[in-house]
Amino acid sequence: MANEWPADYFISIHCNSNPNPAINGTEVYIYKYYTQAHWLAQHVMNGITQIVGTKNNGIFERPSLYVLRNTKMPAILVELAYLTNVSDAEKLRDNQYQFAYGIYLGILRYFGFA
Repeated sequence: MANEWPADYFISIHCNSNPNPAINGTEVYIYKYYTQAHWLAQHVMNGITQIVGTKNNGIFERPSLYVLRNTKMPAILVELAYLTNVSDAEKLRDNQYQFAYGIYLGILRYFGFA
């Protein structure tokens, strides 16, 4: 569907989980390193971790993910935090505006507006 929209970028937003409740933090997945998606992912990651204070777990290539593999525009998949970690789950519950603002700030920085 995203390919039918007049979109220039695609940002898919998720929450993560892990059997180990100690695992926490933010991750961003991209199709390929050193692309526009990679640069966008770096800015979005920095915005989220700066504003919300989650741990930066890194940016990872995941060409097997459908939304990254099949979009015609630069695409990122953001895992905001872990639902299975108490601290992260509290942030997800209580800081939704801050997560959104972190993504917004990352987009502004990507385009050189902040």
